[in-house]
Amino acid sequence: MFVANREGDSVSVIDMKALHVIATVPVGHAPFALTVSPGRDRLYVTNVQSSDLSVLGAETLETLDTVKVGSMPYGVAVTPNSERVFITNQQSGSVSVMDAEALVVTYKTKVGGYPEGVVIEPDGSKAYVANWASGDISVLNGETGQELRRIKASSGSRALAIVPAG
Repeated sequence: MFVANREGDSVSVIDMKALHVIATVPVGHAPFALTVSPGRDRLYVTNVQSSDLSVLGAETLETLDTVKVGSMPYGVAVTPNSERVFITNQQSGSVSVMDAEALVVTYKTKVGGYPEGVVIEPDGSKAYVANWASGDISVLNGETGQELRRIKASSGSRALAIVPAG
């Protein structure tokens, strides 16, 4: 298990059998959200106060790159095919879409106010973003990142979860 240590500018690894920390590695300033790629080979970490994304080898914990994204990145999700990474940027009210191979932001789209949580459909067709301040959910194209529409939600919407059909 990986844990973001916001005050320590680091990520810790916990051995789930022994239930203790086995490693801690530095990342950017004020790490917040974490996600592991579907192939389990990469760990993506949003760093709120340095406005970047740390990309680590999930097994080695080696820093592969640090990518500048929008202002105050909070949420992160990877497409099922591991090709794109969606990062919500709270202060800039946007979502950055990063090419996971090249590790460059290829598209940035405006969404609602203070976006935080982001999830992606199991087929990768759409991403959904919880916009905290505007109380709505942005629906994005899973390929391009373009906003397709907004769904009104309750004020304070911050996180999302998708229940796969079946």
